[in-house]
Amino acid sequence: MTEWPGPYPAAGIRSIMHSETGPSRPLEDHRQTLTFVVLAGGRSSRFGANKLMTDVAGKPLLTLVLAAIPQGFPTVIAGSSFEAQAMDLKGAIVVAESPSHGGPLAGLLAAADHIRTPGVVVVGGDMPNVVPGALQLASRFDPEAPGALVATDPRGKPQPLCAVFPAHVLRRAGVVLGSGRDLPLRALLDLVRPKWVPLPDHMLSDIDRPKDLDRLRATVAEG
Repeated sequence: MTEWPGPYPAAGIRSIMHSETGPSRPLEDHRQTLTFVVLAGGRSSRFGANKLMTDVAGKPLLTLVLAAIPQGFPTVIAGSSFEAQAMDLKGAIVVAESPSHGGPLAGLLAAADHIRTPGVVVVGGDMPNVVPGALQLASRFDPEAPGALVATDPRGKPQPLCAVFPAHVLRRAGVVLGSGRDLPLRALLDLVRPKWVPLPDHMLSDIDRPKDLDRLRATVAEG
């Protein structure tokens, strides 16, 4: 897990668009070409409680990620580690992994049947600052020549919990990898040749242990 240095400052569409990874398109153009999949499985074993439902400023942690997704993007929440009735899902569809707690890849492949767009934006439900980074990747997606884009941290390590994949890759993964049970999300990288997009640590940090949540609560209170 990376250190959690603090929140990503609010950014408009224009600032998100600047990148050195190639030509970009306005995000408005991608509402019909990309579906967000928020991975919300896992047992929270290192956290010691259901971290996605943990209170942050009066709302469950998972809602921080959902609220950051721009309006109009189709969204699927994949996993069963939260209480859907206890939060505003922003119109998202909810699907469960098969089997339950089968891992992030199993959750993503379970969502594949609900995707009607050429591409998929994958983000972790316990990564409160990930959406601005994912939008950088999304702005580079070309639906006419879809390719994978995967974030890397400042040390060059791939971070597939912030990534864009062509939808056909998920269909292929279902054939090659089956249900994806207990397989890491990185197994998808063997099926694609992604473009690597470097992002700062604070966009890629997750809430893994109670001390990470304490940092998040402190920054929210300061904001």
